[in-house]
Amino acid sequence: MQKQYIFLLFCLLVIKVNAQQDLGIHFMDGVWQSNLTNPAKIPEHKFVLALPGFYNHARIDNFTYNNVVSTDAQGNTIIDVDNVIDAMGPNNIIRNQADLSTIALGVQVNRVFLQVGHSAHLNAYFDYPKELAQVLWQGNAQFIGQVIDIAPDVVMQAYHSFFVGAAGEIAPGVYVGGRFKVLNGVADLSTGNRELQLLTDEAYYQTQMFADLTLNSTGALNYDGFNSSTQVDFEQGNFDLDQIFAGNNGLAIDLGVTMQYNRLTLAFSALDLGTITWKEDATNISLQGEYEYQGLDILKDAVLNEASTIEIADTLEAIYNVEETSTSYSTGLPAKFFLSGTYALTEKTSLGGLAYIERFREKTAATFGLSLNAKLTKFFSVGGLYSFNEQESFRLGANTAIRLGPVQLVAATDNLLTAFRLEDSNSANFRLGLNLVFGRKEEQDIDSIFNQDDFFR
Repeated sequence: MQKQYIFLLFCLLVIKVNAQQDLGIHFMDGVWQSNLTNPAKIPEHKFVLALPGFYNHARIDNFTYNNVVSTDAQGNTIIDVDNVIDAMGPNNIIRNQADLSTIALGVQVNRVFLQVGHSAHLNAYFDYPKELAQVLWQGNAQFIGQVIDIAPDVVMQAYHSFFVGAAGEIAPGVYVGGRFKVLNGVADLSTGNRELQLLTDEAYYQTQMFADLTLNSTGALNYDGFNSSTQVDFEQGNFDLDQIFAGNNGLAIDLGVTMQYNRLTLAFSALDLGTITWKEDATNISLQGEYEYQGLDILKDAVLNEASTIEIADTLEAIYNVEETSTSYSTGLPAKFFLSGTYALTEKTSLGGLAYIERFREKTAATFGLSLNAKLTKFFSVGGLYSFNEQESFRLGANTAIRLGPVQLVAATDNLLTAFRLEDSNSANFRLGLNLVFGRKEEQDIDSIFNQDDFFR
């Protein structure tokens, strides 16, 4: 029963912290939050003060809560770990992105829109092979005579972002924008070299491990061998003011362009192109070489506590020669790319299509979507989104912006079904934003803004 409780805790943590940029907000033209997906998108007000807002996206590959929990013949709720493992793919990724926008200011100065602001970010990533779950839960007897790779790729990092940017029209209907970001790292726990292979001998059941594995940490890991004094201290809310100007620095840029021609708007943006260098109290834990030990299930026993903790620690210390150094290292941000097209059906409604690509840790994920947005009044707009990706073939999202005087509330989600059927969902996300807006720009008739000769002038 202890094993089931441990696995359930793991699944709950996965559901809580597993990401992608929000898509529906991209089509909310004129709203400040849309600018976050493309710096060339200019809000419809000359002055915008973005107050604290929050965004989170959670995603887990290949299995859902219903794969974890089932009912036996007696009607009892049980945790079916073997069913979860059966549902896993060769590689399984858990992603989380949580952004806290503290404050931002956007001002239209003549024909240029200027912006400045700050935000705090949590980025979590866990990429693990199916064989790792099999070995930890079922042991490695099933892999006798095989070489299997069980190395996970782990990233957990928290950082601040200070940005300045500008956007403007460089030709009739052609807008470009960019943001320059100064990054400051708070905490990081990430793998460097990632090679960890197991071979179990067919004759004597000796297990050989071939390792070239590095775990880097800044402000997140207190390593003290294999005993219980080793601690991982990574808290999502750990953004103390005295850490804003820590010694872990980085740079990043956002770039965007939009092109309008009568009713058609095309847009492209590339976000978070940059890295952070971690050097303040950096720690590197390295495991390199070839190791051999007797028995099939030492890893399973170590994780699930079926053997004495002291005995396991002593065994691991005797087998593995772990090296600890203090060398600075760098990690890249998840690079995000938006390619979209929008067609104005009327002056109040628009139809859009989008391709979103995220590139991180040498892995690429793509999502595609179709949207329909309507500005019902000057104070109220709504939108709907259908999107799909490799993990989910059907997702429905919704967004809205409501303005009461100068106060504007923005809310969006890409997956409404999560609110009603969380147990069947692979992802969940939402965004909440609050703006103060002043100086609304005059709207022009969409058919009279440009003509064909002006577009390439």
